[in-house]
Amino acid sequence: MKKTICSVVAISTLFLSACSSPKFPETGVVSQYDGHWAGDLNSKDFRCENITVEFEVRYGFASGTVYDSGAVFADVWGEVGPDGKLAADIGKLGVSGASADIQFGSDAAVGSWKSKHCTGTADLKKVEA
Repeated sequence: MKKTICSVVAISTLFLSACSSPKFPETGVVSQYDGHWAGDLNSKDFRCENITVEFEVRYGFASGTVYDSGAVFADVWGEVGPDGKLAADIGKLGVSGASADIQFGSDAAVGSWKSKHCTGTADLKKVEA
């Protein structure tokens, strides 16, 4: 009986770690886009109004939070290429339900996003931590 319980615990722990929120790498090369970013995910659809995003880029990897009317809604994650392009995933527990394509500049970023229900534009600024 103990082996069965231990096996279930081990499998559950593995599943939970596989489905956890994205994490930053511990080391890497600092990119010119590293820092804190925040802005709006605009949409003309009433179901997707007041969507904002805050995330950090560290070593070229982006990870943060999407908010719906100020409440935590989802995670956002992805990797910023050397050309400043980010193809981000938006979802929960590492499972993507939406996406965003962002082009970074030195202190601003713009792009588009889409989910099952909405599409829109992204307007982001680099902010002080």
